[in-house]
Amino acid sequence: MNRYIRVSKSVTASILRRLPVVKHYYRFRKQIDVTCEAAALLEQASARGTLNSSSLSRRLRWLGMDFGGLPNAFGGDVLLIASGQRPSQGQVRALEDQLEAASYTALPCQQWLRLNELFCFRGRYPLAQICREHARQLAVLPFMQPDVRPPISWTNSIAAALEGGECADPRALDLILKKANIKEHEAAKWHLLLSVLNAEQVPESDLAVFDKTGYPEFVKSKNIVIVGPSPTEAQDAAEIDSSDVVIRLNHSFSGKGTDSVHKGLRTDVTYFNGEQAIAFTKERNGIMPSEISWACCKGQGRALEVQARNPDKYCRSLVSFDGMTFHGSYNMVPLVVMDLVAIARQSIKIFHTDLMLTISRAKGYYPQSFQRHGKEQYAFLRGSISHDPVLQYRTLRRLWETKKIHGDKAFEEVMMMGLDNYLRKLERVYVLNTGQ
Repeated sequence: MNRYIRVSKSVTASILRRLPVVKHYYRFRKQIDVTCEAAALLEQASARGTLNSSSLSRRLRWLGMDFGGLPNAFGGDVLLIASGQRPSQGQVRALEDQLEAASYTALPCQQWLRLNELFCFRGRYPLAQICREHARQLAVLPFMQPDVRPPISWTNSIAAALEGGECADPRALDLILKKANIKEHEAAKWHLLLSVLNAEQVPESDLAVFDKTGYPEFVKSKNIVIVGPSPTEAQDAAEIDSSDVVIRLNHSFSGKGTDSVHKGLRTDVTYFNGEQAIAFTKERNGIMPSEISWACCKGQGRALEVQARNPDKYCRSLVSFDGMTFHGSYNMVPLVVMDLVAIARQSIKIFHTDLMLTISRAKGYYPQSFQRHGKEQYAFLRGSISHDPVLQYRTLRRLWETKKIHGDKAFEEVMMMGLDNYLRKLERVYVLNTGQ
């Protein structure tokens, strides 16, 4: 029933957002577009010196943003940084301390997340994390106080508790699923997610509910490597090519992102994200490279489409946990890792990814139609609104700590630095332009 309600809402919103009167109302638009528009309004107001005007407040409320509950002592500084201004690092750190000391009840859960998204768009990731954690504290209250309802939804609160450890075992999860009236297949998916995050072996009978293909058998007990799209000078080709299964991301044509010195030449499996899968079917007619054995896509419909165009290959819909997160959706590397952890029983090695600390991508990674050349930095800042950096890091770090994944030198360095240091380095790369 929940699925049909979601589909009905999506269709209704799709129709309404085309009407001139309501098409700019935030509930009928993608949140990433709403956040970018709010950031532009703040930037214009800052240039005119009207950040504290009632007119700006009204326009932000029309976009679903109301930060009036912030203390006057630093509320203006919050808007200033969200507008794109660059005060001194001392001022920014002082604001971090003030925000961290503020009560998480100063704003509703949704408003903390909206503020988090504005800070992400500006590359202020330590500030964004503080706002996100205030929101998460509100989201997990139903786990602490039985009479409290979720501030956004049960899905949001359960995901927040799984992320933070407030719900760490199957019995606790069963209790909250019963309270939320989540049953059968949906409840089983939550238990699968908990097993993945806890690095527990999933029984084959349980896994068969979500993957009825031969892919689990294909990767079972094999030495698996994932080769990311970051440029590298490390000479990893020999180790990569000697692995049992080589996985690349968005590998849409023969030889893409490969070489005999750094990235290796073999490719056995490709995983497509949504936008690259669309480009693959449009620009290359969805014909898989000859070297590929399996293609893994997001969504059953897209997997069936690719399979129909490649009858001599195998294609499947990956086991995705998007829609089961506290905030944001997964980037490709954690998406692939979680799919593999759900079905594989061995540790997986990751090459050539540092969780976006390197701005550029290997030559040819993005289709020319994306027009990303020279715009990678802006693309990441915009993308981090929906692809929450904290979600990516916490998920991978958790699986790294349980030894379900390990990586090359670059990946290991990122995992060892911890969340706070990672976010500060991310800020230096994307805001302060100091590179690595």
